[in-house]
Amino acid sequence: SGTRLEPFGTVEGFEYLRCRDSGSVLLADLPPSEDWARLLSAVSRYRHSAETFHAGIAQTRNAHVYGPKLEWIRSALRMQYLDHPRLLEVVTPPSDFTALLNECGAFSHVTTVHEMDLVMSPQGSPQGHADAAVLFESLDRVDDPAALLAAVRERLTPDGLIFITALVSSVPVPG
Repeated sequence: SGTRLEPFGTVEGFEYLRCRDSGSVLLADLPPSEDWARLLSAVSRYRHSAETFHAGIAQTRNAHVYGPKLEWIRSALRMQYLDHPRLLEVVTPPSDFTALLNECGAFSHVTTVHEMDLVMSPQGSPQGHADAAVLFESLDRVDDPAALLAAVRERLTPDGLIFITALVSSVPVPG
């Protein structure tokens, strides 16, 4: 909205700013990679714990979020004549999507890798190259999205495919 961000406060050691127009609360600075990785892992573990506040929502994610994404991937693979490709899933573990990828029967092998591990160790893959990679909301979780994409590309075959989704702001863009 162009409104100057105002201080919001500190939570768990991270400084936040707030947009008065939209109400959005944003990190003031991206934390160092190690702290960011630790925070994302803690949030991911909490999301899968009994204390989570949205357990009912999690039950519908397979049908309403992951199911359509899986169909999109499978359709694209069919159009590219890729039959049972090796897949690299780039996430903050644990991932609810991993089980669906393994159970759907579309992939010969699924390797799940933490996005921060790829950024911190960009060279090579112990399990060889993948034919396709999925990055769902991963680019916003690293301080260098270009480095993450380069590390993923390093692990793909020459004609490998990358499936990316990203979080998009719901704040209206002035026109």
